[in-house]
Amino acid sequence: MDGARGGQLLWLSAPGGAGKTSLVASWIDARGLRALWISIDPGDADPAALFYYLAAAGRDLGAPDLPGYRASAPTELAVFARRFGERLFAAAPEGLVLVLDDYHALPPDAPVHAAIDALFGILAYAIVIYADFSGYTDIAIGVAKLLGFQFPQNFDRPYSARSLQDFWRRWHITL
Repeated sequence: MDGARGGQLLWLSAPGGAGKTSLVASWIDARGLRALWISIDPGDADPAALFYYLAAAGRDLGAPDLPGYRASAPTELAVFARRFGERLFAAAPEGLVLVLDDYHALPPDAPVHAAIDALFGILAYAIVIYADFSGYTDIAIGVAKLLGFQFPQNFDRPYSARSLQDFWRRWHITL
């Protein structure tokens, strides 16, 4: 888990009873990390329950205005989840560990899966955009080095920025 720590997302999966909860809890404790820990049970299949717990935890992170979710059409759930996630993750301190303990206990057809997909879709899309820009920049820098040119660093962990100005300063340093 320490090797994956530098990334945006780590998904730990193993059969029930394999010791995932103990492993993650001891890892968080040993490193003194801040965690948002939500224990899931089959009754949490409703997205409203997930957002209730996330909003309560978000208040502790400094995001007091996270809205509650009311049942609506599936497309509205995806939009709500993305907007909720943007506000929650913006308030999260750098290095926060989000644990959805016993997620495997949810029924496969639980509506909450769509909310989880939308929440983590924000992170996945951010990774794709970063990889795209960073990748072509790395290629250009590498080819330039082959030709004897030296270019400065172009990205400096933009997703750890605390403001839009800081994000832009970290995103394309050379622009």
